[in-house]
Amino acid sequence: MDWNLLADLSYEIQSPLNAIIGFLKLILDEVTDDQSEEQEFLQEACQSVILLLNHSNNLPRFEGTVTDELQNDAEARETVIRLFRELRSGGRIIAHNFARVLNLSEGDRPEQLKALQQSRDTALQLLVVSNDLLNLARSRGGIPLNRPRSGHFSTLRTKMTDAQLLKLSLEQLGYTVKMEADMRGYGGQKVRSDIVAVLEGDYDIGWSLNTDGSFDLIADRQGVSERYNFTELINSINQQYSLNAS
Repeated sequence: MDWNLLADLSYEIQSPLNAIIGFLKLILDEVTDDQSEEQEFLQEACQSVILLLNHSNNLPRFEGTVTDELQNDAEARETVIRLFRELRSGGRIIAHNFARVLNLSEGDRPEQLKALQQSRDTALQLLVVSNDLLNLARSRGGIPLNRPRSGHFSTLRTKMTDAQLLKLSLEQLGYTVKMEADMRGYGGQKVRSDIVAVLEGDYDIGWSLNTDGSFDLIADRQGVSERYNFTELINSINQQYSLNAS
């Protein structure tokens, strides 16, 4: 049995789940500046739902492989199949709730928020399921905790436009700030950013200036999430920036 393959699969599923959880928290906590930004976050979450659904739809193929290769390990086979089915079912529930949100009118705001909350709750449950799958792969396959994984940088639009104010806000929160420097990502990858907040561990977060004067947030979310709650981290920075801007 290729337990490394299952470990990779769990990482791939966690990436859209973390994005869904993060974007929906921003919407549900009403930290968006306006309706336009909320719609932007909702569209980002929708893209992650599509990615999650694609991964979920591929699970039956892996399930067949597991059934064939774990004939002599009934306990592991039953556990993997159960986790696969929970992931498929949860993915469909999230997709169904998002379809409801998109079909509801603005006057159905309470129902929209209810569907988004249900989606976030389900995503949190699936994150536990994917971690269970990862832990099973590690224990049965002897995979070390620091095993390399696939990683990538994600970009998120922000409303921030004042570089000095952003630098001040980061310093007030206790971060070391570098200007026009490389930020660290998975496997030693680096991306040049206009502003970099140095984090504990092997990952940083950065901001890159757009031609319209706003900044994009750049980070390897999964890597940062190894030590931080990514959503809470970004929320605290946004709140400090807003406080200084007021």
